[in-house]
Amino acid sequence: MRHLLVFFLIVLAFSGCASRGTLNYDLTGTTNIEALGAGGPSVRKIFVATSRQIGESSEQPFSGQRSNELTYQKYGISVPPVHQPGEIEWPVGKPDPLKHFVVRSVNNFTEDGSFLSGINQALAETPQAHSSINIFIHGYNNNFAEGLYRYAQMLHDYDAAEVAIHYSWPSAASVGGYVYDRDSSIFARDGLAELLEMVAKSDAKEIRIAAHSLGTLLTMEVMRQLSIAGNGSLNGKLSGLFLMSPDIDEDVFITQARRLDPVPQPFVVFTSSEDTALKFSSLLTGGQPRLGSIQNAERLDALGVTLIDLSAASDGDSLHHASAITSPLAISLIRSLRKEVTQNPLEPLDRLAGGILKLTKDTTGALVLAGQD
Repeated sequence: MRHLLVFFLIVLAFSGCASRGTLNYDLTGTTNIEALGAGGPSVRKIFVATSRQIGESSEQPFSGQRSNELTYQKYGISVPPVHQPGEIEWPVGKPDPLKHFVVRSVNNFTEDGSFLSGINQALAETPQAHSSINIFIHGYNNNFAEGLYRYAQMLHDYDAAEVAIHYSWPSAASVGGYVYDRDSSIFARDGLAELLEMVAKSDAKEIRIAAHSLGTLLTMEVMRQLSIAGNGSLNGKLSGLFLMSPDIDEDVFITQARRLDPVPQPFVVFTSSEDTALKFSSLLTGGQPRLGSIQNAERLDALGVTLIDLSAASDGDSLHHASAITSPLAISLIRSLRKEVTQNPLEPLDRLAGGILKLTKDTTGALVLAGQD
């Protein structure tokens, strides 16, 4: 009975969220954001590969149904000047680029070859210091618009200048769709593998992958698959794997990680003992602990994994399931780590070479990321 009560309360917390996000557009350039300069919105260009079926409206161009064929696009998403770190400023009423996230451009690619050409063109237009690619894989209970806008928010808040690619897999975007989403994450493996193998052939010098929630299960399955096939390094370009709030059984993760060859560095797992969503997942999977909730890295020591414990980040989402994305404090600290990694791509950062980094107070009372003895 106690477990049923906890389950009910967690579902209630999920269900209390606002109405689902949809894309909103200003493709005609009603607001000349270029003329606004530094005081205007910041446009983030995001390439998209999706294994979702085409939807019925422009507000939700892709559904939660599964497609055996990838669809390729590129979006320009403007982030408003009033943006607050960790937030997505969804419109209430008519969208305004000065106040809300807005789609400023959409490009469709008819085939993977033209998609790859578009990526290479973007790389050629990127400063040499940023001629790399960031790939993001969303998590459970995300529709297409939510995953795309979340990535735009991350790129802006992390101050990422690299070419951005989003893999959108067919989540049901429903609180009750957890089992469907788990199956979809397995269904989507070949699509993600196809994308990664294509990107590995691009002109990028480096490829970094970040995944959230159930998207981490999908990502680890694909990295294991590619390693077994002999290209776990993505043609020698893989330079970081970041798993945020991973919804993976700890034993399963260890089995997956042992097959990675080579082990990506840095290989970072963001955890939180306060993650309510992973408590929900644990109940649904027979009480098995999830990787994103563990606090002890002893079993992971031989895998080259760094745990970053964000349990103290209380300023993000109410479920503490996306602290690395929604907590302004965590975002600031991670942005600093990203800067260290990108500025020294050939020299692994000592602080991300295994063990645990924990969000804790320093002698002045400020929260910092510090190593554990």
